[in-house]
Amino acid sequence: MTTFQEMEMIERFINNYGEISRAKTADLCKCDSNHAYYLLQKMYEKGRVDIVKKGKYTVYICRKSEQD
Repeated sequence: MTTFQEMEMIERFINNYGEISRAKTADLCKCDSNHAYYLLQKMYEKGRVDIVKKGKYTVYICRKSEQD
């Protein structure tokens, strides 16, 4: 599975459930925790997700567009 496909899966999951954690990302994409972190950070850098909580319980949500 490509990184792009994984990011699309993550975005669909967030749209359905409201948020996602690194552990859930790893489970969803069937990857290790480091790769899950990489995917979420790339999505954050590209403006696709926002970080809601930091630290041990970090969760990510879809970034709202400027038009909302």
